[in-house]
Amino acid sequence: MVQSTTAPGVQAVSRSVRLGYGVGSFCTATFTAIPGLLLLFYMTNILAVPAWLAGVVVFAPKAWDLVINPLVGQWSDRTVSRWGPRRPWLLAGALVLPVSFALTFSGPPLTGTPAALFVGLFFLIAATGYALYEVPYKAMPAEMTGDYHERTSLLQWRMIFVALSIALSGILAPIIAAHTVEGYRLMGVIFGVILLVAMLASFFGTARAPMTGAAEPEASLRTQLAAARASRPFLWLLGLSSAQTLAVGVMLAGAP
Repeated sequence: MVQSTTAPGVQAVSRSVRLGYGVGSFCTATFTAIPGLLLLFYMTNILAVPAWLAGVVVFAPKAWDLVINPLVGQWSDRTVSRWGPRRPWLLAGALVLPVSFALTFSGPPLTGTPAALFVGLFFLIAATGYALYEVPYKAMPAEMTGDYHERTSLLQWRMIFVALSIALSGILAPIIAAHTVEGYRLMGVIFGVILLVAMLASFFGTARAPMTGAAEPEASLRTQLAAARASRPFLWLLGLSSAQTLAVGVMLAGAP
């Protein structure tokens, strides 16, 4: 593991805070991997949802992300609390995502279009809870420290937990689901609990984080979007990231 070489005068981020921050990435990887791997199959093969409608249900939260993510970022930028600007949103996400995730796979006594509407509603709520948590969560390292090596160490801990969560989700979730209604219900509950524990652990684990990063003056959402459109490197990264996300989605959907 890379050793921190903090610059003189910069407060180091403690190991406990790094661990507390990193464990929150169970949320990131679990919510990305399990719906991507199992949700289409669950709807088409278990709930008899037409394939085109199942595709709409899976796609709708992705489109919703374009709206909710910038808004959550702006809301958390403006938040003033004794917990700091980001941690209240981590708690809000922890109250929304785990329950709605479990309900998404709860196997309602419905099939076809009614089942798609049920799953789509709770998957959209889950995506909203994910945005409430994930957008502020990813902003935290830059505000914990202004030191490059400290931020690198924080992100390293984060990627360790991402890898562990992907392995856990990719192997354990399909085994539990076992392509049965009861299996999907059990899987949803188990991973809902894992999400709740990880998200609360990150909320409490970052309570003593040194919020020493200098905040940038707030700009309007329109100004920020205009700056993004004017940045050619950003647009290249956005395009490549979108292509990568599409490829991962297709690979996960085809795996079952």
